[in-house]
Amino acid sequence: MKQPYKVVLVEDHTLLRKGLASMVNGFQDYEVLFEVGNGQELIKMLDPGKLPNLVLMDVNMPEMDGYATTSWLKRHFPDVRTLALSMYDTENAIIRMFKAGVRGYIMKYCDPADLKQAMALAMKAALRDAGLQPADIGHINGHAGILEASGEDVSQRSPCPLDDLRDDLDDR
Repeated sequence: MKQPYKVVLVEDHTLLRKGLASMVNGFQDYEVLFEVGNGQELIKMLDPGKLPNLVLMDVNMPEMDGYATTSWLKRHFPDVRTLALSMYDTENAIIRMFKAGVRGYIMKYCDPADLKQAMALAMKAALRDAGLQPADIGHINGHAGILEASGEDVSQRSPCPLDDLRDDLDDR
């Protein structure tokens, strides 16, 4: 039997974090290793001998935010994949998180199935495998944070990034 992917949650809102942990533990192939409320707590809790496969990272947190924490993770543990999970859908927030090292960016208001798919894509590095690189950013879908290298107008796209990503990958 395949070992489940180990996931760490970094989210400052306790109620949301607990609900997210319950949801992720319910996904086949995923198991929450631990949960923390900010980047400083993550750094203290990480055990180099028992690293997570994936970190679900909030953007705005006290003490150490998602930008700084993701950048720190990328420098110290580059094999740990990070997926941003946020309410911020501004171009600046999305670009900053990709520059910091996230493998994907999904909005907190997406359906659980979309979160599960985003986690799977982050683990497979599907964005990079499809040839999309942060340097290829043309436009950002302000609702969802999908990278568009084509320069296509994405303003009428779905509020959940995975709907658009599936279409884009199917077209390749």
